[in-house]
Amino acid sequence: MSEKTVGIIGGMGPEATVDVFAKMVAATPSRRDQDHLRIIIDNNPKIPSRFKFIMGRGENPLPYLIEMAKKLERYGADFLLIPCNAAHHFYDQIQKEVGIPILHISEETRKYIRSMKQKPQKVGLMASGSTVVAGVYQRVFEGFRIELVLPNPKDQQVVSEAIYSFKKGMRTKRLEKRLMNVAHSLAKTGAEAIILGCTELPVILKGVKSSVQFIDANEVLARAAVKKARQG
Repeated sequence: MSEKTVGIIGGMGPEATVDVFAKMVAATPSRRDQDHLRIIIDNNPKIPSRFKFIMGRGENPLPYLIEMAKKLERYGADFLLIPCNAAHHFYDQIQKEVGIPILHISEETRKYIRSMKQKPQKVGLMASGSTVVAGVYQRVFEGFRIELVLPNPKDQQVVSEAIYSFKKGMRTKRLEKRLMNVAHSLAKTGAEAIILGCTELPVILKGVKSSVQFIDANEVLARAAVKKARQG
């Protein structure tokens, strides 16, 4: 079986990149080192803020993302993934610049939900403000027979602040508690499952026990990448 080489456009942020890489390793059936996939990672935290640009007040990160994609293609990647939800605002423009496919995190999440035995009728979304404003998930779920529920403005602010506090190095139970309050609020609106649509959120909430059913977009992306690579 001929395996594909995976390229990761990373660094947004570094811990999210580590998380998706670790989940790919964990999802790969193996008995020895050689059973694992070849993965090329460009971990570039110097990419300008996706949040600031999408909100209309920062440098455009697109040239950096295209440059990374092209380099990974030259280095031998057969397909790419981007463990940053907000960066998928630029997905179509990046894809046009390379000759290899790029997995789309929200598309893969929708496919995963479609494959669930007990499909939820209503799904909540916890993501950064830039991901929500850019409509990264709304566009993909439009016309899909599952209702996507967003947090109210106050709760959305809580989620965004938690994400950026984590990026600044905060590691407190308070972050977990505030995020779980938002999750429970979404559940009260009827959301049967909640997408963790920011690649920092699964890291923040790692190990948290709750009755809320979370759909980890990082995990979905990692498993989709392993499957595609092993198909050869």
